[in-house]
Amino acid sequence: MKALTLEDCKKVKITDLWLGIAIFKATDKDAEAINAQKSSPEEMEKKNDMLLDVYQTAKEMGLDIETAKKLTNIFSSVVETLPAMCAVPMFLLKGDDGRYYSLNDGELNPEDAVRLDYLEPFSDYYSEYRFVIVNGKVCIDVNSGEPFERYSQKALDNFALM
Repeated sequence: MKALTLEDCKKVKITDLWLGIAIFKATDKDAEAINAQKSSPEEMEKKNDMLLDVYQTAKEMGLDIETAKKLTNIFSSVVETLPAMCAVPMFLLKGDDGRYYSLNDGELNPEDAVRLDYLEPFSDYYSEYRFVIVNGKVCIDVNSGEPFERYSQKALDNFALM
C-alpha cells in the first residue's frame, strides 16, 4: 500500500470518505484484557442477546425447539474458540485502486485488518473537513469528534467480547 500524500488528497471527493470498523487480530496483551472483560454484566448481556438472535433465527427457519437449542449451543462453542479480535473505528479513504486507507493518526493499516465492517458514508456525519499531516502521515481533521463518537458507539454496540 502506498503512503497517501496531501497532493493525493486534493483529488478526494467526500463520496470517497467512509467511517468503518477495522477488525484486527488481538495482540497477546489485548487478548488478555479482552478475556478479563468477557464476564462483565454488559458483555454477558451482549452475548445472551446474540445467542437469543441465533435461537430465534433457527426457530424462524422452521427448526424444532431442540434443534434450535443445539444450534445455539454449537454457535456459542464455536465463538468461544475464535481468537480474540479488536474492533477499531476508523476514518477511511477508498482510493481509486479500491483499497481503503486510514485517515486516523495511528499506525493501524486497514490492509492488515481481518475485515472492515459497518462502513458508512462520511457525509452522513460530516460536511466539513480538511487534511493535515500528523507525525508524517496524512490524517483527516474535523471540527468535532462527537459525530465520530456517535458512529463508533453505534457500530461497536454490535460487537460482544465472546
